[in-house]
Amino acid sequence: MDVEIIKVDGRQYRKQPVNMALYLSGRSDASNRRMDAGKSREEMDEAANDDEIDCTIQKAEDGQYTIKLDIDPEYYRFIIGRAGETKKRLQQETGAMIAIPQKFELHNGITITAPFEKAVLNARARIQEIVEKSADKLQYTHFISLPLNDKNIQERVRLFAKQLPDLDQTILVQPEKLHFTVCMLKLYGNDALERAKLHLASLQRQIYDLVGTRSTVVKLRGLKIMNDDPKNAHVLYTEPTQDTMQKVQELADFLCASFLKAGIASKIEPKVKIHCTLINTSYRKTDVENAPRVPIDASKLLVDYASFDFGEARIPCVDLSQRGKFDENGFYHQVSTLRLP
Repeated sequence: MDVEIIKVDGRQYRKQPVNMALYLSGRSDASNRRMDAGKSREEMDEAANDDEIDCTIQKAEDGQYTIKLDIDPEYYRFIIGRAGETKKRLQQETGAMIAIPQKFELHNGITITAPFEKAVLNARARIQEIVEKSADKLQYTHFISLPLNDKNIQERVRLFAKQLPDLDQTILVQPEKLHFTVCMLKLYGNDALERAKLHLASLQRQIYDLVGTRSTVVKLRGLKIMNDDPKNAHVLYTEPTQDTMQKVQELADFLCASFLKAGIASKIEPKVKIHCTLINTSYRKTDVENAPRVPIDASKLLVDYASFDFGEARIPCVDLSQRGKFDENGFYHQVSTLRLP
């Protein structure tokens, strides 16, 4: 049996056999299987015209249609599938060739090539669907926050830490990293990151209308735990006093709702829990790999520091920050910032 060889981006591929009669009729030879998202072929064809992935179709002199998809390499494994089965199925069902860069190659996007424009569009829609469904399996990369890197609060937190000599100091949050987390984001690829940056910038007028012209000031007081059992606590935090909570709560809820509506964030609670984490057992340093989290007995801490004054500070901005990357002051790397009054 002769196998047709085609070249894509300088690499050679064996062209997979496709039942074109089934393909052109809008059905696949795997139509009896449940589709990845439970969609019919007609719905997939409709989705093929959706421009959620930014790309331009090009037609070569040999009549082949080609597009490149700017997709973060983190998603490649989901598109390829175990032993390449997912990629192979996509090629057979759409009639398109899908070229995915290997680890040692320059990651310049996924290339889709086919003799029919419809095949290219269908393959693009199917890949987009896989990307969307795979997002839940990926780690968060960025977050929206309200920084609390005020010198006054940092000194009060250092004082708090000095009064806990018997506590494993590695589970204490460094004063330079203090903040209110508003929402977590998964921003894989430059397009997703730029979209989040532009969206934050677009909210300036609405945020100013919400907070007014006066500075947003918070007073932090007391110590609380996330769970209901003080003897088995993992996260301890402080929060704004009741008289300074409302404006911060309204700002955080607005930001979360806006990023959710824009499709940039997902799985967000209707109301953000405003808190500044001070102790987190997940930060504990140990020589044991994949060691389970060990809780602490916070019963006495909750009593002794129930009304501890952690200071007062102005919230200077809304930050889009990157996880695991820090600036020269020890705070999370700010990808984008929207200044507050």
